[in-house]
Amino acid sequence: MPVTNYDLIIEKSYEPGELVTLDDAQIWTFTNGTGVILPFGLGVVAGTGEGATGKVILPADANGKFEGITYRTNTFEKRSGYTLDDATGWVGYPKDREVSICRRALGIAVFIDSDVSRGSPVFLRHTATPGTTGIAGCFRKDADTANAIAIPNATFLKAAPAPVAGEMGVGILELRMI
Repeated sequence: MPVTNYDLIIEKSYEPGELVTLDDAQIWTFTNGTGVILPFGLGVVAGTGEGATGKVILPADANGKFEGITYRTNTFEKRSGYTLDDATGWVGYPKDREVSICRRALGIAVFIDSDVSRGSPVFLRHTATPGTTGIAGCFRKDADTANAIAIPNATFLKAAPAPVAGEMGVGILELRMI
């Protein structure tokens, strides 16, 4: 007898950077310009300075040009110090390597540092908070005074609670850059 699952696709659990659906998604390729492992599910901005063309970095201030979200590819080598950050346990893209960036998605899982509601506006944190909650590149529902920039072409698709202190949560947003 077949088993039917009536759960909505939006109600399932996703890893940061994972697409909820491939419908209408656009993935572009850049280079990791951070000098460290770039975790999946974070927002990135265009690199700056000489030789930064085609590179993405984590935001450092309100002036960064938002390029998209690090996409969780399912073909990566999970190796300590290469794609696995031993301190956080997060996986991502190695330094100075190609990075897949999602620039359009009907749903993509991202790191969040605040509670969010369906329809909440999306802000990208550029100034980290003490500890591991509130890292640069995570998303939230407000500007947190002036520590995050608005992403006008995005909205949260599902409510998610605030993460516990010292940890990051996962939320799902819709991104329409193009």
